[in-house]
Amino acid sequence: MSVRVHYVASSPDGTVLHDSHEGNLPSDIILGSTKTICGFERALLGMRPGEQRRAFVPSSLAFGEAGRPPGVPPRTDLVFVIDLYLPADAVIDQGSHPANPAGGGGTLSGALLERQPGRGIASRAAARHPSAG
Repeated sequence: MSVRVHYVASSPDGTVLHDSHEGNLPSDIILGSTKTICGFERALLGMRPGEQRRAFVPSSLAFGEAGRPPGVPPRTDLVFVIDLYLPADAVIDQGSHPANPAGGGGTLSGALLERQPGRGIASRAAARHPSAG
């Protein structure tokens, strides 16, 4: 199974390491793939299309002892803000944006995730395009 997401990955101090919004279209994530870090995949558990979550991922569930040079130093915890759109097998035209998440989210064991009401793509899109939303 695969899902389609936008996400911002940052260090706990707020330094942005990667923002998938810069590529315009969301990323397709194949669940169970060795290309997806374990903590990111765990953060997706229980999410529904339209939700946004903020997830703290300890280094042991991210890139571990080695990190991912040059952008992610060794033993770096990560913070993800994830917007889940829809199953990745849904078709999105190259020139259009996906449906806007409405916010929401939930909690996973150990307060790994936080609700992000009103902080979805919709609010960013409205700021960029006042006629949208």
